[in-house]
Amino acid sequence: MQNAINLSSVPPPFTFYRGGLNIGVFNPGPPVYPEGSEVFGNEFGGSPYTYKTQSNDVGEKSFGWVIILSGEDSTVVTRSTKEPKHTKTFSYYDGFYNKNQLSSVGKNFVLSFQKGNYKDWYIPSRDELAFILKNLPQDFLFDFRFKPMGYKTYLSSSYAKNQLGKEDFLYAQSFIPNTYGVTSLVLDTTLMNVRYIRRVPVNII
Repeated sequence: MQNAINLSSVPPPFTFYRGGLNIGVFNPGPPVYPEGSEVFGNEFGGSPYTYKTQSNDVGEKSFGWVIILSGEDSTVVTRSTKEPKHTKTFSYYDGFYNKNQLSSVGKNFVLSFQKGNYKDWYIPSRDELAFILKNLPQDFLFDFRFKPMGYKTYLSSSYAKNQLGKEDFLYAQSFIPNTYGVTSLVLDTTLMNVRYIRRVPVNII
């Protein structure tokens, strides 16, 4: 893991930083940090609203992190129809944790993505994706290194837990203007758009 930097060392949002677009500092919320980041989405699926992140489930509990957004879309299938359903626990707020839980074809997709000499990209969690949507202006233009996120639904790496302990639906979020922020559940064998992120740990306490 990278060494954590101090908040004073974080460059302004919407600047190019360490391989991608700096979206801002993501605070996981209690118990890591008293005030979680405000995000725009739905914790259960459906119409969007603003809520604050919590870190009560599994994932990093020592730091916050700068979310660095890749400049291009990719498509992934998290699990092939021939593979068994996942039985591990996945995080709602920590997509890097989710990456390490994968053992299906989805992990091959994630590990094969490289950009800007970095190999530690991952699919954002439900809350990280909602943080991007909250903070990134619609149709945001930067330069040739960044293509706007719009008119698509993007997949997260967070599974919706079910009573049988087997996971097969992932949270996804709309960046389409007339359904902006609507959160849906998508079967994990579906080919979906993703926008990879990486992180820089930040001391936030």
